[in-house]
Amino acid sequence: MLLIQRLLASYRSTTRDRGLRNAGPVRRGIQPGMKWTLVATLSFAIGSSVLAQDPAGQTNPFGGADPFGGGTAVPATQARPESPDTEPLDPLLYAITKQDLSQPSQRLLVAETLFLLKRPDQANKILDELKQPLTGSEAYDFVFAVTSSRLLWVQSQSELSPAAGTWLSSTLANAMAYSNSEESANAAIAELLNGSVTQQTAATEKLLAQGLTAAMPLLRGIQTMVQSGDLQSPQLRRLIQVIQAGPTDWDVTLRSLVGSESELETAAILGLAARSRAVLNQAAVLEWSVRQPDRLPEPALGSVIAHWRKMFQSQHGFDPSQHEFTSRWLEQANQAELAQWNVLQSPRTQFQGTPPTMWLWDASVQNLTPQLLDPVDLVGRNQALLATAWLRVDPENDAALRNYVAAQFKRAKLLNGVDLPLPKAAVDVAAEYLTPVQMTEMLLSALENQQWLVAQALLESLQTVGNSELLVPSSGNLSPVVLALKATDQRVRSAAVQTILAWNPEKSFSGASYFNQGLRELLSNPIGTYAMVASMNPYHSAYLEGLVRTSGWNATVASSAGQLVTDLDLYPATFLIITDSLGEVPYLTVVDQVRATAKGKTMPILLLVRPENLANAREMLQVERNDHYTLVAEFSENGGDLLPWIERMGTLKEITGQLPNRVALEQAERGLGSLSAWLGNDRSRRLLDFATFAPTARGLMGRSPVADRLVLELLSYFGDAETQVYLASLASDASAAPENRSAAAVAFRRSVQRFGTLLTSKQIESQYDRQNQSRHEGPFTQAILNSLLDTLEARSKRVPFVDLPPVPGM
Repeated sequence: MLLIQRLLASYRSTTRDRGLRNAGPVRRGIQPGMKWTLVATLSFAIGSSVLAQDPAGQTNPFGGADPFGGGTAVPATQARPESPDTEPLDPLLYAITKQDLSQPSQRLLVAETLFLLKRPDQANKILDELKQPLTGSEAYDFVFAVTSSRLLWVQSQSELSPAAGTWLSSTLANAMAYSNSEESANAAIAELLNGSVTQQTAATEKLLAQGLTAAMPLLRGIQTMVQSGDLQSPQLRRLIQVIQAGPTDWDVTLRSLVGSESELETAAILGLAARSRAVLNQAAVLEWSVRQPDRLPEPALGSVIAHWRKMFQSQHGFDPSQHEFTSRWLEQANQAELAQWNVLQSPRTQFQGTPPTMWLWDASVQNLTPQLLDPVDLVGRNQALLATAWLRVDPENDAALRNYVAAQFKRAKLLNGVDLPLPKAAVDVAAEYLTPVQMTEMLLSALENQQWLVAQALLESLQTVGNSELLVPSSGNLSPVVLALKATDQRVRSAAVQTILAWNPEKSFSGASYFNQGLRELLSNPIGTYAMVASMNPYHSAYLEGLVRTSGWNATVASSAGQLVTDLDLYPATFLIITDSLGEVPYLTVVDQVRATAKGKTMPILLLVRPENLANAREMLQVERNDHYTLVAEFSENGGDLLPWIERMGTLKEITGQLPNRVALEQAERGLGSLSAWLGNDRSRRLLDFATFAPTARGLMGRSPVADRLVLELLSYFGDAETQVYLASLASDASAAPENRSAAAVAFRRSVQRFGTLLTSKQIESQYDRQNQSRHEGPFTQAILNSLLDTLEARSKRVPFVDLPPVPGM
């Protein structure tokens, strides 16, 4: 076999432009991408190889008598040894075919040499003897020895045997499967721990090549050795060195271990963490050094910590105690993670590519599990771990405490879902560390710093642990919960409304008008895409309203800047269309007035301007003011020019932070349920502005069966004539769903019982006419109409009510 290696090495070192490329690093064996040739200086090696197969020295490969007198002379013309089915081989090829072929890697090497010597027939003969593909460790060792690049090159040669190509493909696939298995990693770890120096080097290369597949077996090995108590063994250090040399993703694995509550957070892990670049690893080391100052796992940690303190001293100008240094260091790390969080939360931030695989500790199975985390999830998780470390180090620090609660809130919302209720466990954490008053103080800070996810979680917690007394501010300002009703984030506004509904206040409070406004918004969100058009030109207003409705959306018109800002709180606007013809008010001022409101802060705006204003509007809004939510286009009386712009506005809803329709409907349904219970209290009911609220509630009809039932129950508390007319009309409508007709009749009866008959004489007569015309309709319709008249007559004549008929099919 040494002959083959010399031939290949010499040939590949001198031949150029053969097009053979090395597809990857070569760890063992012959380098496959080097050029090779035969040279005259190899003739001695060739002759020696052939003579070695004739120990008696009876054969002279050059013909004629032995010049040294040994053996019998053989004529030069005597035939060479022949294979039964091939032509005679020259001495070189004969010597190659007589090499050791017991191993598949040796067989492939010989076949490759024969092929490059222009004898594909001989190469195929050797390759065809490969029968069953290799599997498991044998396949892996084979590919590791000859390299996958050589296998791919051999497969690409059309003159070689197809059967050999199939064998190589199967073996390569089996090797790849084995390389990604923990069985392979465990075998390599065994060599790393107990093998020779050469085996240890090869095992390290295998483990590094496996990537994250090897991470868990390595960490299990570390755990086993740590539990045995031998922290200074050379085997343990070998495992740690492999982790240290691993890819960047392995830092994530280590962070998971450091942040877990398992036994893996031990001296060995800390010793590894001190050498890591990851901030979380360093945080774990510092936390340990404060909580266990007399149990530093190894002397090297002390010097690492001293180096960090020296850097801190140079930055801040004083030498702190270990406790103060660690607390300040962790506070800075938390602030850095928070800054990164703010960047990622920007609506203009886009994530590209596949989320990275992170190995996170799963307490339910006491093991690491791979998970896909996008950058926001990862930063939220990291911040929770850092916040935990800071609180452990400095439990009396109020900033550390609130930072911890905030981090746990964000992590809970990310894991459970931003639009789902906060898990009870997270609420319990907040209640353990903070009083309701402290939660409102923390809420105020979250609102001021635009930490919307924290504010949302605090409000959801206050729904359970707070009460309406928190609506009374400690100073002359509005309470933080009321201020949340003015937040620019729609989820926070919605959570604030739900919180006040849960408290069921019985007396008025400062800012109650904001609650009425927020409640209307909560119930109007699911209505769908709704555009507001603002223009002083009635023709333009009607024209744009028609284009919006042509696109399939609702629309309303404002004829002045003042009306636009006022109506913004009254209608469920999804986007605005503003023209530059709004009287004396400059169009940029109109945009500023909209942006100054809570709902309008990030609302998409389509500004349509005359050609002479186009360049200036774009410069002022999109460059100078960095307003990415306002699109500027030229007004056109050609609908085909404007329709694409209007359709684009409808797609910007979720990008600008507005709730998806499904989520908005779920929140509206929860709000309706809470509101129905609240309105049962006469004192609470007086806090609502029914004049503007009732139309919004009726607008929810038809969104879902749940919403329909809740709305009809709610309308029985609305003591106005318009609502009673609506309920009577719905109950009388034969085309409506039977369950809705029955619920409307019930709500109508309860409304009449509570507020008396508010219908006019003419409306009551119309109801009698409707009953008289129903003689040819079904029995259910006739029964419903009879119940409506019974309700009217029972109220006026003081007679008992008759039960309503059952709904057909129910």
